Amino acid sequence: MTEHDPAKELRYWQERALNLLMRREHSIVELTQKLTIKGCPETVLPKVLAYCHEHNYVSLERFAEMFARNQANLGYGPHRITMQLRQHQVPSDLINIALEEADFTAAKAIALRKIGAKPEPKLKAALYRRGF
Repeated sequence: MTEHDPAKELRYWQERALNLLMRREHSIVELTQKLTIKGCPETVLPKVLAYCHEHNYVSLERFAEMFARNQANLGYGPHRITMQLRQHQVPSDLINIALEEADFTAAKAIALRKIGAKPEPKLKAALYRRGF
């Protein structure tokens, strides 16, 4: 890649973005951070993000659903997941939809199993930390 060929540079960074998105869904914020860390120039980054958005490679809806489902499967509750999705700048309406689709009965069982038999105050504190 040379600085003299902007088309090649753009294509290179588009491929880097697609490689990240092939592994799992990313939010725009997360994709921006990862590409910036990898050295994507500030002049190219908006074009790469626009390309990904235009071709529906990046979607906040899919990201929110995937993220909420994965975090619930790890035993985290709706409050913690909401906070994390807000950090990814996911709109509140998408957060609500993602939380409705997540299965928190399994998450609560996982959280209780991980926490174990503790006195009630400690149990409440542990569940609070996990976002319930």
